Amino acid sequence: KQQKKTLSSRRQLKSHPGWFEAVVVALLDEQNMQVKLLDLPQSIIQVSISCAETRTIDEVIANHEPRCVEWMSITSDSMTNKGRTHFYALSRPLGKHERIDIFVSHSSRDDPYLRWIALEKTVEQFLLNKGRHPTLWIDKFCLRLHDGDPSGALQALSVQIMACDRMLILFGKTYLTSLWCAWELFVIFAFQQERNAMDQVMLVPLLRDTCDTYIAAKQFSVAAATCYSPHDEIRLLKIIDAVGR
Repeated sequence: KQQKKTLSSRRQLKSHPGWFEAVVVALLDEQNMQVKLLDLPQSIIQVSISCAETRTIDEVIANHEPRCVEWMSITSDSMTNKGRTHFYALSRPLGKHERIDIFVSHSSRDDPYLRWIALEKTVEQFLLNKGRHPTLWIDKFCLRLHDGDPSGALQALSVQIMACDRMLILFGKTYLTSLWCAWELFVIFAFQQERNAMDQVMLVPLLRDTCDTYIAAKQFSVAAATCYSPHDEIRLLKIIDAVGR
């Protein structure tokens, strides 16, 4: 009774009355999991899964219609131009059972020339190894904007990351000040073993002194990271806090 009273006092989702925002902390078996409520992170609740229809990861990805951009569609100028609207037309929908080779994680506030050089070198190495150019996920090309605001599209970012085989981190001076960059790292590390996540990540420092990169990473605090939308900032930090910083 006490637990029911506590739950009833929690803030429910407006779009789904009776539903509460929570984060999965452990899968017990195919039918049961443990979750933390975002508004009550100190409590762990066991939940039974009741679903008439199950979906595979591939089906979840397909439902969110991820896109990719071909390397030959990108130029150095496109990395420096801040406009995004027409770049979306250069990307294409992901094919059935197709995966994106590289998710490019970067801060748009970092030097565009350095980002381009690092990306170009990564693509050249991929070509040497695979004999073809990689498909890429880059926000400027693959996010559909609504009235110039990327917030809605960014909410499905976790699924976009799931659709990619590798994550390329273009680590510049402002990378760790971007909460969305921090979220991308959180997604890839929070829900799988660290060893598997490390195998997926390619970190390319944009700083001349690699010691600066190490120091910046060591001093990182997610509390100092921000994003364009205050609403998104609160939402992302709640999830990160619930799982654990």
